[in-house]
Amino acid sequence: MMNFKKKLAVVLSAATVLMSAVPALSVSGAISGGYVKGDIDGDGTVGAADIVAVSNYLTGKGELTEDQLIIADMNNDGIVNIFDQLLIRRTVLEIRDVVEIPEETDPTEPTTVEPSYEPTETPTEAPTEAPTFDPTTVPVTDPTEPVTEEVTTEATEPVTTIVTEEVTTVATDATEEVTTEGTTVVTTIVTEEVTTVATDATEEVTTEGTTVVTTIVTEEVTTVDTDVTEEVTTEGTTVVTTAGTTVVTTIETEPVTTVVTTTEEAVTYAFPYEANIDPENTGSVDGVKFAVSADDGIGYGGAVQFFVGEESFDVTYSNSDAVDGVITVNTPDEIEDSSLVTLIKINQYWTYPDDSETALVSVKVVIDGEETDPYTEPAKTADSAAAMMGVLGSNEFWSADKLPEGSVVPTVTKNGTYTAKLVLNEGTETVDFLIIALDGLKAEDFADLEITVDEILVDGEVLTTADLSKAVITGYKEGAFDGTRIYLYDTWAGTGAAAVPYNTAIAESIEVTFTVSGIND
Repeated sequence: MMNFKKKLAVVLSAATVLMSAVPALSVSGAISGGYVKGDIDGDGTVGAADIVAVSNYLTGKGELTEDQLIIADMNNDGIVNIFDQLLIRRTVLEIRDVVEIPEETDPTEPTTVEPSYEPTETPTEAPTEAPTFDPTTVPVTDPTEPVTEEVTTEATEPVTTIVTEEVTTVATDATEEVTTEGTTVVTTIVTEEVTTVATDATEEVTTEGTTVVTTIVTEEVTTVDTDVTEEVTTEGTTVVTTAGTTVVTTIETEPVTTVVTTTEEAVTYAFPYEANIDPENTGSVDGVKFAVSADDGIGYGGAVQFFVGEESFDVTYSNSDAVDGVITVNTPDEIEDSSLVTLIKINQYWTYPDDSETALVSVKVVIDGEETDPYTEPAKTADSAAAMMGVLGSNEFWSADKLPEGSVVPTVTKNGTYTAKLVLNEGTETVDFLIIALDGLKAEDFADLEITVDEILVDGEVLTTADLSKAVITGYKEGAFDGTRIYLYDTWAGTGAAAVPYNTAIAESIEVTFTVSGIND
């Protein structure tokens, strides 16, 4: 982890950039009437909407009037910057008293309000470079891993404030239902004494990850089977004697019960979270519903952004908006056609206390009144014809649908081994250019795509002069074709492929067997 001095240096650099980026207020911008410091929207209270307003101004997403700039200048230093944002935030969280300016305040003289807290630490090492800093954005991390973020901000004057936020995801138990059945087998061997133990096992799973397994030994079978047949013939008389004895003993035992507990982690999502909308959607995007995991007594808030193209429309929220643990934010009325919404972004700007742990545990987009999961790009599927083409002596082939009769063009749809065959119009003594073209099969859709050439046959016999290691497989795009090529002999495209020698004599046909892996089954 970065040591404290390095973190402090980075934060001071970021603060310096922000201070230099925001213009100073002129004295002529003073307000003649009374107002409450930090009450930017003028509703009489300093709240979450005022935090969002000054955040948008600092990041270039919004504008403030001259009066609002004076109201937002919490420390009266003539500049609206991150330190004023922090003072407004502390006012909302009741860490700092609301400062009300009376009517008789001289508008030409700024009012100085001394902070109600002392600096906690003074930096001992100056920053060496100014990194890019956005106080309203939290980086997206892996939603299945616990998320911890630490942000340290220090002002140079008049207040030093260190703010630390951590977000940790917590897994819960899932429920599984499994049933297995046992069988009973009894074996009998004639003339020998055999003991067989039969066992019936039943496994039953109850709720909340608890598995109850009951095992019952049902019977012990002892079998003695003796059959004797004697045949005696005396002067045309046949006498047959048969004797048999069977003994069966059954023993029942008490059931034995074993309890097994299983645990499965629940999925959580980090802030900010982006809920994508299906690009083909034509329905009305009514809003979004989400739940936040937080302990009792924890406060939090932020804004939901609805994007139409590059333009966004923000709606603030807080924990007080939750009903039965679910927060519902409707699409703002400013969006005339909500079917054009392409993305909904859920941001969390503050928690109280500052180090409170929160995380998203569910997100549903409401379209035409129905709750749906955010759109996920579907996995790509393969459907590619593998056509062997090229120039072989007087034979020239450039289209999969114009190959001679008897040629084989396999369709690659999944992992496996395929064989492509090219029948010539007439025999040749040379191979000038030879490829297998797989249109639509490309590495950008299948990151683990791999193709290997396994065998080459000429006129039904293995080509002993072939060198399979000299086949070249690469992506290729030209005109309507966008896929992969297997180069078998090439002096035109510059790949240097020479799996099939140039002076290969072919009377009728050439076949190539290749293996494809890395396609989603």
